Amino acid sequence: MGFAACGSSSGSTASQQVQTKSQSSTEQPKPSPARSGSKAAVPKAPENNADALKTAVKQYSDAFFNGSGMGAYALLSQRCQAVNDEATFETSVVAAGQQYKGALPVMTSISVNVTGNTGTATYSYDRGDFDQANQPWTFERGGWKYNQC
Repeated sequence: MGFAACGSSSGSTASQQVQTKSQSSTEQPKPSPARSGSKAAVPKAPENNADALKTAVKQYSDAFFNGSGMGAYALLSQRCQAVNDEATFETSVVAAGQQYKGALPVMTSISVNVTGNTGTATYSYDRGDFDQANQPWTFERGGWKYNQC
């Protein structure tokens, strides 16, 4: 069984077809103002590396299995957000969270490959029916975003 709303080819009772939607926008955090008499605060550059990709994969997995539709949707690439209706996607993820409540799979391994602003992730769970291989990710909007849609 694959992730519902994740683009896996496997079926799931929580899976739903998603509808095309109009372009969405996301708000970027604003840097805090510098204190008087101090150097200007320089926001830390986003990490475009393997560790940051692993973190994003874990965040998406946690959001998905815990039924956080908004959290999972925020981790989709712009391309995937453009082809997935936000409300339908969120409903599907909430349903998945209800399905797995009390029996959340535990990620047991993760490996990633990063080339520039693209990467892939292969990871396993304590239940093999959720394992993912070469899942595509892209670095955009200051972070890694799931790019299989």
